[in-house]
Parts: sequence; structure tokens; C-alpha cells
Amino acid sequence: KSLSGIHRWLVGFGVTDEIFVMAMGNIGEVSRQYMYGLIALPVAGWSLGTLIGAAAGKILPEIVISALSIAIYGMFLAIIIPPAKKNKGIAMAAIFAALLSCCFKWLPILNKVSGGFSIIICTVLSAGIMAALMPVKNEEDCQC
Repeated sequence: KSLSGIHRWLVGFGVTDEIFVMAMGNIGEVSRQYMYGLIALPVAGWSLGTLIGAAAGKILPEIVISALSIAIYGMFLAIIIPPAKKNKGIAMAAIFAALLSCCFKWLPILNKVSGGFSIIICTVLSAGIMAALMPVKNEEDCQC
């Protein structure tokens, strides 16, 4: 409710998967000041990291660049594992999405689908199926 006008646009610019998860973990209403505080450091870090990464990409050896590209997966795991420990539905949705992703990688017809589109399909299908199988009846039931 505290986000209106230009503030909605500014917060919308800074919201990422990670920031959304952190905001959803907050108990009670999320204020405009909370969102700005939550967004400030990651946006500054990502912007500086992009600048440094672009510059370092020309200097670092290929093996180091390859190793650093795995870090994004670790970050996503850090987002998924804590709520999955608390909520069986979240864990099952993540496992189902991973299995679907394997199907898109190895099955003959499905492996023709582009990587980005297969991620969208896996996400929507796993979330939709788990929402149908294990619906959250009210906010108190959600242990996210």
C-alpha cells in the first residue's frame, strides 16, 4: 500500500528473484523504506560486479571464468533450500521442476525446445501442479 506513483516504478526496477523472496519472508506489511533498503545494496553490488566482471573477463584465465559462472547456481540454491526445508510442497515443486528440466535436456522431441523457453515451461508446470496438489488455504498455512 505504501508503493504508489514513482515509488512503484523505482521498486519495480530493483526487484529480482532474491529480493522478492527476502521481502516475502518479512512478517507484516512491507514498507517503501524496507524495499529501498533491501534493494540498495544488491543493486549496487550487481552493478559494480558487472563492471568488474566485464573488466576482469578480459584479464582472468578461462578456467577461473568458468568456475565463477557456477556461482549463480549456488545463489539460487541458497534461495530454494531454506523454504524447502520448512515446506514439503516447495521441495516437491523444486524436485519436479528439476525432473522436467532433465526431460527437456535428454528426451528426443523435448530437447528441440530452447533453454529459456524450457525453463519457463518447467517453472509454470511444476508450480501449477503443486498448487493444485497442495494448495495453501490461508497465509497462516504457508511456511515460506
